[in-house]
Amino acid sequence: MAPKSGQEVKETEEEALLSPTEQESVSGHLGPPAGAPAAPETPTCLPDTTPHPTPVVCSADPQLALESLDPRTLRLLWRQRELEIQALRWAIQNGEDARLCHILEEVAGLPPKRSSHSQEKLLQNQVQKLIQELKEQKERAQWEKEHLEERLLQTTRTLQEMEAELQNLQKSCLLQLARSSWVGRMLRSQTGSVEVVTAETLMDPSDLSENIQAPTGEGFRLEDVDWNSVARRYPNLFTNMEPSSKQ
Repeated sequence: MAPKSGQEVKETEEEALLSPTEQESVSGHLGPPAGAPAAPETPTCLPDTTPHPTPVVCSADPQLALESLDPRTLRLLWRQRELEIQALRWAIQNGEDARLCHILEEVAGLPPKRSSHSQEKLLQNQVQKLIQELKEQKERAQWEKEHLEERLLQTTRTLQEMEAELQNLQKSCLLQLARSSWVGRMLRSQTGSVEVVTAETLMDPSDLSENIQAPTGEGFRLEDVDWNSVARRYPNLFTNMEPSSKQ
């Protein structure tokens, strides 16, 4: 009788350790025992020549391979999986190497825990991001402030220019009114200065005292003119009208 090889010895030991029911299940999946005549049909896959501690199921889909197992084997595999998960959770709770803990967390499906260093770094990044955002907002607010101040300055200048133009227009209108009237002429007053008769000089002083805050040139009427005071102030007003008109 020829001696058995190492692989045959291992297979014999594994078969001895299995119960009769498991031997039937394994033999049912692996095919007929050694020494039996080969089946005429072609096998779906080639047998694995390397030694394995567990039976090899020749199937392309692992799900189909699990479904082909008997209920007792499936319960054993499920119980083994539960024990592995419990062991992983226990190892994570009791603390292990960082890399190992990360692997165990991934396998057990637990959310990863962040160390104090990683949390501090994350907080620093968030603080730096907030500081950068505040800095950008401050720069934007400063730019808007300068822009508004510049617009306010331009508006103030425009308003001053418009007020000056309005005053010039009022003076021009009053002078045009004085020149177009019969009293509009160049006169020499008692002091010897040259004046242009405007609405202010023709108004009654009493009316001016009562309406000091009245705008210039508003409310002028010929019946309000105190001709006596005008004659006293401008003695040459009603004399030499022809030479003055020629001038």
